[in-house]
Amino acid sequence: MAEQDLYQLLGVPRGADAEAIKKAFRAGALKYHPDRNPGNKRAEESFKKINHAYEVLSDPKKRTLYDEFGEAGVREGFDPEQFRAYQRYRGGGAGPSIEDLFGGAYGGGAYGGGDASTMFEDLFGGRLRGRGAGARARAADLEAEVTVDFAQSLRGGELQLNYNGATLRVRLPPGSVEGSRVRVPAKGMPGPSGKAGDLVLTIHVEKHPSYWVEDGNLQVTVPVSVWEAWKGCRVKVPTPEGEVTVRIPAHTSSGAKLRVKGKGVPSREGGASDLIVHVSLVLPPKGSETEAVEAVMKALEEAQTEDPRAGLRL
Repeated sequence: MAEQDLYQLLGVPRGADAEAIKKAFRAGALKYHPDRNPGNKRAEESFKKINHAYEVLSDPKKRTLYDEFGEAGVREGFDPEQFRAYQRYRGGGAGPSIEDLFGGAYGGGAYGGGDASTMFEDLFGGRLRGRGAGARARAADLEAEVTVDFAQSLRGGELQLNYNGATLRVRLPPGSVEGSRVRVPAKGMPGPSGKAGDLVLTIHVEKHPSYWVEDGNLQVTVPVSVWEAWKGCRVKVPTPEGEVTVRIPAHTSSGAKLRVKGKGVPSREGGASDLIVHVSLVLPPKGSETEAVEAVMKALEEAQTEDPRAGLRL
């Protein structure tokens, strides 16, 4: 669905000056303001659209990009030289049209009747970014972003992505942490010779409630009871290569860190970094055993011969 023209939203001609745009915005904002239309979802939506239109058209740089490229021109990461370069390629008869490359989802507006914003929609939910060659005689790469879950980022595997209306299978290497990049040959923009550049994927990783990666090592917080920490215990900890047994030494304090060699983030070349286990003490819940627990805690307190905060100074 083509996006509504921002000038039409404000009710001004494309050549309107800054004062006319500001005046139109104030009138529209006053009309659709939520305080004047309580509970009116349509008015609320119109208010948001008017605000967006004013944000773009009141900024000279954004307005210039919008006038040339449509909504795509004001998206984060937009590269105007990439689109201009593509048009030079297209004008010279080299490579497929935008309609051919992106399944015909090229709307109306800039570029002889097309809105460049719709070009983003077929690949990775609109997060496609073009970079590259300008006037250089080589094919241009495309950049896109994809999000994977934490376990998949460590183990690697196959990603199935919607690319140009078809399924594109991409191998995700093991140990693909946040910000990793994967290059897919010949899936980028076509060059003057007809040979396509590469598709470059930036990997984003969903957060995990217990695990994270820091300093190249896999980190995990492991809860243990007060009794386990006092007497010592062994706990099983999942890793990308299966469970490992970690020994918690007796008298371990909360916040202690234990290192397990070679059980962390897998390397693309083989092997793995270390696993760092962060010990977190868990107190017993309140219940029928409250008095017994308090008695034990009191005994531990009396057994504490030194003030643990005695050395705390600023």
